[in-house]
Amino acid sequence: MLFYEEEVRYLETNIKTLPGRESQVIFYGSSSIRFWPDFQNCFSWDTINLGFGGSTIAACAWFMPRLLFRFKPKGLVIYAGDNDLAAGRYPAEICNNLRLMMFDILRTLGPIPTFFVSIKPSPSRFYLRSEIARTNQMVQQLITNEQNLYYIDVYSHMLDEKGLPLEELYVEDLLHLNQKGYDIWTKVIGQKLEQHLS
Repeated sequence: MLFYEEEVRYLETNIKTLPGRESQVIFYGSSSIRFWPDFQNCFSWDTINLGFGGSTIAACAWFMPRLLFRFKPKGLVIYAGDNDLAAGRYPAEICNNLRLMMFDILRTLGPIPTFFVSIKPSPSRFYLRSEIARTNQMVQQLITNEQNLYYIDVYSHMLDEKGLPLEELYVEDLLHLNQKGYDIWTKVIGQKLEQHLS
């Protein structure tokens, strides 16, 4: 996990400067979380961005004691799995890692509302569309009907009428989101949070 160490230490330093660590909505996961512009003004709750670049489900789980478990959050939003597929992980493996991660969250933080954001349809990784669809389906099946676990579908909101990724939602690398992409995320995620955190 040395690849992530610099960013994790940076987040740890920022955490130490916070006046409080209770009742926030924590956003945790990969660079799609980390790069979110104007993040603090997107939602009506006190939010904390704990995204770190390149992170996988396994990396998120590994660093929870150093990052996530320092808080007593009101809710938790997770985006990860994208990089797992790009690294050759199978949907079933990702889903199993997520199951273990959720167990640790429940054991440590209690039954807080936890939201898993579907893997997005990035044009640069759309060659993995079958694996993305399968992973999203398996995750949705895993957490549906589980108390305080919620699935957020951003995938279907980021496709054109032919079922292809909307390139206008991405920066030049066709992997990371631009403002238009984050506007969709803000709306879709915000609606789900309103349902379960208000």
